[in-house]
Amino acid sequence: MADGGPLAVGFTSDFLPTASEQENIKALSRSNSLPSNSVKAQLQIIISAAPAELDRYDAAIRKLHCAEYQQYSWHIPRITWEREALASYAAFCRSILSPIRKLPNELIADIFDLCLPASLYVLAHTASMEEEMNRISHAYLLKLAHVCSHWYRIAMETPKLWSTITVDVESELWDRSNNRVNTALGALEFSLMRGKDYPLNLNACVTSGIIPLSICGLLLRHIRRWKKVYFLSNRPPPWPASASLDQLVSLDFDVVGWDHVGTFLKAPRLTELTFSGNIEEIPMLPWAQLKNITYDSRETTTANAAYSVLFVLRLATNVHECTLYLDFREDPCQEAWDPDSDMQHVTSPVKVLYIELSTEDSDVAGIFQSITLPSLDSLHLYPIDNATPPVWSASDFVALAERSGFDTHLTYLRIEVIVTDVDLVRCLRALDQLEVLDITEYISPRDAQATITDKFLQALIVVAPGASNLSASAVPKLRSIYLRSILDFSDSSFVDMLASRRRAQADDGSGQFKAKLEWFTRRRRDMSSEILHKIAQLVSKGGLIFDSGKYEPEIHHNDV
Repeated sequence: MADGGPLAVGFTSDFLPTASEQENIKALSRSNSLPSNSVKAQLQIIISAAPAELDRYDAAIRKLHCAEYQQYSWHIPRITWEREALASYAAFCRSILSPIRKLPNELIADIFDLCLPASLYVLAHTASMEEEMNRISHAYLLKLAHVCSHWYRIAMETPKLWSTITVDVESELWDRSNNRVNTALGALEFSLMRGKDYPLNLNACVTSGIIPLSICGLLLRHIRRWKKVYFLSNRPPPWPASASLDQLVSLDFDVVGWDHVGTFLKAPRLTELTFSGNIEEIPMLPWAQLKNITYDSRETTTANAAYSVLFVLRLATNVHECTLYLDFREDPCQEAWDPDSDMQHVTSPVKVLYIELSTEDSDVAGIFQSITLPSLDSLHLYPIDNATPPVWSASDFVALAERSGFDTHLTYLRIEVIVTDVDLVRCLRALDQLEVLDITEYISPRDAQATITDKFLQALIVVAPGASNLSASAVPKLRSIYLRSILDFSDSSFVDMLASRRRAQADDGSGQFKAKLEWFTRRRRDMSSEILHKIAQLVSKGGLIFDSGKYEPEIHHNDV
């Protein structure tokens, strides 16, 4: 490269592409075609030479900016243009040989699917109509589609990528944006059509003025595709009298206005149901095939909530797992569960039962008195939100355990209730097969009696062979215990319980005993270093896994 005039006049690169070469490389980049071996070799030459050539251009441009070459500065635009043309050409060459071009379309579509934002899965109010439009139109896919023609085809022609629709027609937001409603409806229709016949996951909250009819109409055109559906509307949609629902597996809805809807009677794959509201008349659903049911009564009058639960348990003759959110704070639980009702005694085949309960100066006797659970394997009972835990009735639970045969099949018990140590031990003695015990102790400023005490821990100590004057331990098959406590027990009782359980596990060769102890901020005392040292010694001998620490509940009770 010469100095002065020859630098400016004769400077160029042998690798600078012609206009034809630039068009060819852009066309190849837009397609998904792989280059031939000869073309690939040429591209590799450009890619290898480009860094040094670009450095030459940068050096020439810097020199032309110097004062001594100012007379040749009018060549700077040409040389700069050539530099950018070569850089762009090299970038296209690299993209042609990029590994992603070797990926099959299906794998690229899966990668696109992983880019799906969380807002498309979760129904939550959007802050603006623009955010709602982005969600409805799958804006993230539209951005990917602009990368190249190949990505455009994948994004637009892969129905799976359009198989999740979330729309929240919230009145105030949509009413403020009347001029954009038609655009939003068009975007929704576009997204639905792109999904073609692929099973549809739908999250829809339609509570605006006159807009729901248009939204529901669009969604119902694709009812044959519905797979997992959450649907909330402030008025009954125009349900079709009959529909093909072969894809539907999960349905979540508000029961209001659905009592006489027979649309979902023929949904052969429907096994999961979540609903709320009073069951004034039994919804027309294929109850016998439902395996997983969640019922929320928190917006329901107390008496109707109680009877609704009994309806559900009676109708779902093959249910495996059931979750109940029951709020009895308005009226006493005993009044809600009328012992003279013809619905009082219900037998359910449920295996896993979750009850989140809120009561007011009452207990759970009504629930325990009203059901028989001959197949129950796992029971979870704890308060809703910030409510006071329910009062545990030992006599009613023991009666439930006896008529349900808990001593032969209940293996998991998780409770957060108000119960004395004596009553809890009485209940545990009816659970011979229990393997996992999970207890969160209730605390209050009124210094309520503790549940996890020396008496409770001593009842769990496994009686050593040959010992006399000792009653048999409660829950003889216990394998794991999780305690959240105010630490109202002695070190020796806790260590003795762990030691006996560790020994019992070793004796019958059933593995290691697992224990976890967490303590509240408000506790009766601190864990001493001595007890932790003794537990560490037990762990070192084998047969025991232990964990401990401060308890930080996700939800704090009002009176904690």
